[in-house]
Amino acid sequence: YSFEGSRLAVGCHDNAVYLYDVQNSYSFVGKVELQDFLTHIDFGLVLKEDEIMNERHVVVDKGTGKRVRNVDISELYMQCTSPNTLVFVKVDNMEKLTSPQPVKDMTTATWTNNLGFPVQGLDSNVLSVDRNHIFHKVPVLASSDDLGTIKLYNYPCVNSGCAEKTYLAHSSAITNIFFTFDDGSLVSTGGSDRTICVWKTDIIEEARELDAAGFGDSEAEGTDVGGDAEADEEDDELYSGGRGGGDEFMAVKPYLGAIKEPSTWKEPEDCGSEPDNQLSMSFVYGSRFSDCRSNLSYGDSVTEIVYNVAGIGIKYDISDGTQLYTLEHDDDILSCAVHPDGHTVVTGEIGKKPSIVLWDSNSGATLAKMNGFHRRGVNLVAFSADGKLIYSVGLDDDHSVAVYGAETGGNIGQLIAKAKGTRSKVLGVAALGADAFAIACKNEVKFFTVNVVKGELSSKKGLFGKKAKNKVCVSACYLGPDLVTGQADGSMYLWKGRNASVVKKSHAKAVQSIRPCKDGVVSGGKDGKVIVWSESLAVVKEFDLTAVDASASPLLPDVRSVSSMADKIIVGTYSSDIIELDIPTGAATNVLNGHYGGELWGLDAHPVDGTVASVGDDGCLIVWDGAKHRRLAVARVGGKARALCYQSDGSAVAVGMYSGNVKVYATDGLVEKVDVKLAKEWIEAMKYSPDGGTLAVGSHDNNIYLLETKTYTRRAVCKGHSSFITHLDWSTDSKFLQSNCGAYELLFWSARDGKQVKSSSSLKDAAWSTWTCTLGWPVQHIFGKGSGGDDVNTAVKVGPNLVTGDDYGRVNVFRYPV
Repeated sequence: YSFEGSRLAVGCHDNAVYLYDVQNSYSFVGKVELQDFLTHIDFGLVLKEDEIMNERHVVVDKGTGKRVRNVDISELYMQCTSPNTLVFVKVDNMEKLTSPQPVKDMTTATWTNNLGFPVQGLDSNVLSVDRNHIFHKVPVLASSDDLGTIKLYNYPCVNSGCAEKTYLAHSSAITNIFFTFDDGSLVSTGGSDRTICVWKTDIIEEARELDAAGFGDSEAEGTDVGGDAEADEEDDELYSGGRGGGDEFMAVKPYLGAIKEPSTWKEPEDCGSEPDNQLSMSFVYGSRFSDCRSNLSYGDSVTEIVYNVAGIGIKYDISDGTQLYTLEHDDDILSCAVHPDGHTVVTGEIGKKPSIVLWDSNSGATLAKMNGFHRRGVNLVAFSADGKLIYSVGLDDDHSVAVYGAETGGNIGQLIAKAKGTRSKVLGVAALGADAFAIACKNEVKFFTVNVVKGELSSKKGLFGKKAKNKVCVSACYLGPDLVTGQADGSMYLWKGRNASVVKKSHAKAVQSIRPCKDGVVSGGKDGKVIVWSESLAVVKEFDLTAVDASASPLLPDVRSVSSMADKIIVGTYSSDIIELDIPTGAATNVLNGHYGGELWGLDAHPVDGTVASVGDDGCLIVWDGAKHRRLAVARVGGKARALCYQSDGSAVAVGMYSGNVKVYATDGLVEKVDVKLAKEWIEAMKYSPDGGTLAVGSHDNNIYLLETKTYTRRAVCKGHSSFITHLDWSTDSKFLQSNCGAYELLFWSARDGKQVKSSSSLKDAAWSTWTCTLGWPVQHIFGKGSGGDDVNTAVKVGPNLVTGDDYGRVNVFRYPV
């Protein structure tokens, strides 16, 4: 609709824009032909010098803010975008302008076009754009792209490399975004994921702060649009008083005014050079079973297991506790399978154009890397029975299947055949002989045959018949020439040819993994049971993970992966626990553990004994033995937790909860000592003072709470940040704090009364007990070119180095200061 309500414009894929008269019963006015299909429309007009259009799309006097006139249809223009083309149309006569000169000063009521002067700095893969309504005061531009990413910029975004803030939630291309009428929320729609996300903004709060500070619309219009150093210096002068810009002021750097060079600083010759020290992977805690199945296998022997977590493929030696890795992947690994030789492994990843990696688990060497066919991810992989072929299933809408060569010196890594799989979700894959495999799907089973010579794949659907009532197939495995599928209701079907002929049920819930074993097959279910079956599908042995010895009991017994060799079964559970079962004796042994579900944030090292503690959204506080790489203790904290820190003497560990509570546990036995409600929003940053007398707690309510550690009562509240608290550091004398927030502020505080120390110069020579803030004098250059300041999430000074972790999954080592 035009902003004054008189016209409705409709853009179609027939390469035309149609216009209708709203006030005359939506009568057809006319159409404009374009060179390509239309993607975006905005209405606008050219205003006089003393006029502006307010957020209600009313033309008002720039000085008084009062309405000056109504808008006539003869003044209206449309700007229309088709791929790579921006066209301007005069609304009253539906004529296309041959030159943009008449509208170069046009004010648009909205800006949703991805082409034009104010958005020329955006990435080329942008699909949808929206400018907020009160952009004269708080100028925000939102964009979405085909990678499922939302980005916020200062409006206008003229130069490429402008600072941005990135948000992720959608799993596929975002087809549309828009700000609500009051700018209080941003709404996004995912195309293939069919999801509508509503994002809360702080634009309203920012506008109130600007009003309170006396900044009018005209003053706000001067915001940096290029992200260059000169503009940054101007913004620093504007914001040096300590008022942050909020998340949407991505090119503003309010912390710069608080950075003061130490008076004794003399630049060394090696300043800015690469550090002398290097990092190498020592051990990886955790495994990915919560959304993967049958991705845990024995390797060469019963002392070696192969699995995946994050973007790492891992071989773990149970006998000596060592690991070997592949780091060849660029994104998280979803699938993992072991070759019949026991040491060749194939892993598949998630991603827009995912890779499949073939690697040797004895050396870690990459044998082949396959990509270019699958899209979105590779959720299942398997070797043919003779090990000469790799079968893979993708996450595209058709769940396409591919066959790759795996013969060293022959067709290794070559795409041999490909085909559409099914529109149903594929949950399992199983190989038969040298040239056949089957996929288990949500509503069907499909049997494939490979013609390697012709490079062809043929398939036939399985026939369930009357006995097989549940058609949700969750897992699959061949038992000799016959397929066995595990069903969502706990049943197991034995297939003769492509007919389901035998139905067995011993699981109470979904059978999520089936693998071959010396007796026949072994199955693992969501009910926590692991069952060994004979070749005739008779139960040989049954294990119940809910009843095993406490030392081996998983946090959640939901079995996601099983594998068997000799008299052993290795089991992976939803809770990232890996447990080994001995078939003859029934004994269970805890092998490895990890976190599961949601995100993992809280981490700290014990100051004395070398142990490490972590806490996450799974509500588990875990203490790890840093030398033996084992879980020493675990406590349920009763909810999501995002922060953790040890008392300075190591006697206690404090946990910051998503609920805004702080809980304190005795290190010995992880016994809860304190539970205090502090904040309305979740806690991200916590630190004990070096003298142990105060606990500083930073919350997403923008405050820092100072607690006396004798009673854990609140002594003071540090108020002054414009956004949520992200990082804290104490001075070595426990008298001062420095902190960062989501608005990119660096502020200083007195620990005695919680008041802000407004003179950063007075603390330029302060000695800090730790350095974990990502904003400050010694960490000025940790951000890459064009960074918005939010892509580095964590930092820590270690000896002569600074180590950071970023949004891209990288750990970076710098020479300190940076």
